[in-house]
Amino acid sequence: MADRIKPSEPADPVAADTDWTAVEDLWGPISSALQETSPPVSSVIPPGVRVWRVSELARQIDDLLRGQFPAVWVRGEVSNRRIYNDWVFFTIKDEQAQLDAVIFDRARVGIVPEDGQVYVFFGTVTFYSSEKRSSCSLRVRTVVPEGAGLLHARYLQLKEKLSAEGLLDEGRKRPLAGWVDTVGVVTSVDGAAVRDILKTLHDQGRTGLVLEGIPPACLTTLADFIRSERLEEGETYLRVVLYHAQVQGDAAPPQLVQGLQTLGRRPDVQVIIVGRGGGSVEDLWAFNDETLARTIRDVSETMGKVVISAVGHEKDETISDLVADVRASTPTQAAQRVLQARRALIEEWRLWSHRLDQAARTALLAKERAYAPWSAVSGRWPVSVERWVDRRTAELADLTIAMVERCRQVLGQAEAALRDLRGRMEPGRLYRLYTERMVDVQRLRERLESSARGAWQAWARALDAVRERLSIRLLERSYEERRRAWADLTDRCDRAAERGWTDGWQVWDHYRTRLLQAGPEAVLARGYSICLTEDGQVVRGVDQLQVGASVRVRLHRGRLTATVTDLTE
Repeated sequence: MADRIKPSEPADPVAADTDWTAVEDLWGPISSALQETSPPVSSVIPPGVRVWRVSELARQIDDLLRGQFPAVWVRGEVSNRRIYNDWVFFTIKDEQAQLDAVIFDRARVGIVPEDGQVYVFFGTVTFYSSEKRSSCSLRVRTVVPEGAGLLHARYLQLKEKLSAEGLLDEGRKRPLAGWVDTVGVVTSVDGAAVRDILKTLHDQGRTGLVLEGIPPACLTTLADFIRSERLEEGETYLRVVLYHAQVQGDAAPPQLVQGLQTLGRRPDVQVIIVGRGGGSVEDLWAFNDETLARTIRDVSETMGKVVISAVGHEKDETISDLVADVRASTPTQAAQRVLQARRALIEEWRLWSHRLDQAARTALLAKERAYAPWSAVSGRWPVSVERWVDRRTAELADLTIAMVERCRQVLGQAEAALRDLRGRMEPGRLYRLYTERMVDVQRLRERLESSARGAWQAWARALDAVRERLSIRLLERSYEERRRAWADLTDRCDRAAERGWTDGWQVWDHYRTRLLQAGPEAVLARGYSICLTEDGQVVRGVDQLQVGASVRVRLHRGRLTATVTDLTE
């Protein structure tokens, strides 16, 4: 190494006197230490071991996380929430760890988590990497408040199952139309829902009650309510068949199912309302029962009843709401929906009655105008006029009766047309039409796939032919480009190495020259000397010597011994 550093021609006379043997002795341990601290790569990496690129390792980690955790439920407290447009970034944490999370569509998720609150999150674990940083995060799809996470998961699973079976299809549901004179209600007589329903239905007049399955202990409370609201007054226009069932707890679903089946078998009941008032998710959970959902479907399709689900409030949604023919946001609204159907028919009857009355009045006025000229001679022919009036009165009565019969015929034809339309819109017929259309779609899909497959194969063969013609040229062109790139890189490396060696030698020579100029030899060469006592101590002042003492003097070239003859401060 010293041979590489030692210059061929000394830059100055001082360098000619440098002891290069001492320099080599000094550089040897330094060079060995540098080689020990920087071992070659081949001595550290075992043979056959793959060295990953950072991007490859990041992609591999992301693939492993997605495969191991395709969809997970995570409970944690929210902190450091940040909202940018429709994206929400935040941190999920517990007592021992924390995890970054992100919502990319907060409108679809519905719930925006708040700092300091605990939620249950459903999503996918991903690993994100960029030039600046890498991080592991949870991509959230669903947010559920703490306490309702497990129930919400069960709710989503049942909803997806019933939707796949077609229970939630709107096409199979019955419309709330036609005259309703008997309404079935399945709920608890102890709750507020039954009171809201009865009070609302009483707006049309007195509501007659038929009680089913009412415990004796509840009859007194129900009777007191009816008397306090004066629901027993007025003429009876609408009958209500009330079936008592628990609406909360483990015993609620079987009792609700029994109530629906009991009222569904009654031929006088056209509409059945099943529901309860508001409450927590746990309180309303009885209406997310699978057996109850299938019973609602059977009562509607098999027994021909219109089922109205009225559970909780507007924000509450249960499986029974989705399966029922009609969904009402509250029990009060369920009763209002029934009354609206009745009012529509009543208004239609009133319209026809008004038209009949107007027609009768018009006919009567016409007869009066025709009889007016005879009023002057009414005294001369009283008998003939009286007979004429009687005959015209009879004709008017016959005309009125004929118009009423005609109206009845028109209404009968409309009801028959409505029944025929309802028969054609039955779920079974719709299902057959749907099946026939799906068969046609499947045939078209097979034809399209066959055509696409043939076109793809032809295109692939053409592509293979082109690839064969271009492969050799591409290889030659790629080889030539890489050869030129290698030659250019080699030339650049040589120039860089030569430039680095020259710059390094210049720096080395500069600092070596400065070191030599600052050394004692250079000072002696400028005419200075070093004075030593007999015991070898450097003399720095006259106070160290006496007259007659012997001293040794070191010059740039040689040494001498002298005797002190005079001392001067």
